[in-house]
Amino acid sequence: MAVIPIVFVVGLFGLATVGLDRAQIPSVALFGVLLESPPQWLVVGLVILGFALVMSSADTLFNGIASIVAVDLRRAMPQAHARLLLNISRLSTLVLAAPLLLIAAQGYSVLYLFLLADLVCAAAAFPVFYGLYSERYTGRAAISGTLAAVLVGGLLFPDRAMTHGSLLGAFAAAIAVSVTVSLALTPRRSTFDLRSLENMRCIED
Repeated sequence: MAVIPIVFVVGLFGLATVGLDRAQIPSVALFGVLLESPPQWLVVGLVILGFALVMSSADTLFNGIASIVAVDLRRAMPQAHARLLLNISRLSTLVLAAPLLLIAAQGYSVLYLFLLADLVCAAAAFPVFYGLYSERYTGRAAISGTLAAVLVGGLLFPDRAMTHGSLLGAFAAAIAVSVTVSLALTPRRSTFDLRSLENMRCIED
């Protein structure tokens, strides 16, 4: 129930932004109101909180990427030294960070980037959950379904000015294509024994 007052307050900031004629960039509507005539301490506090928010998310993401790379490399190169795997996983985070810095420097709307990320999530939702329960689902079918959904959804996705395209159409098409391609490419025979996951968990425990 505490979520309702928070949503109501955030909505009031949107109305205040329109009243102050600062609604040109919806993703920063909150800051458009707070920074109308702010004291210096408030500006400093917002900058610190903003950096803390971004860093808390970024370091978790990079640590997760490094861990996944290290685990997959261990399977691909079982004889490799642990130090080598660690160095490669750290290097992979730098390689991924470079294009992210370039994208951030373009000044894209934060809301627009979040919507793009949601499109990718909508495209990958069915393959991820379907793979947890289907013994016939393959990695190739999952990747193909996700990529096809992102491609079709991206073609229908609105432009940066939100003047062309449709959010509803993009998300609906991404989900529909993801489900259709995944089911079409799923083989008739079983490709994975889900019970092996229980055995692995018992061994780890």
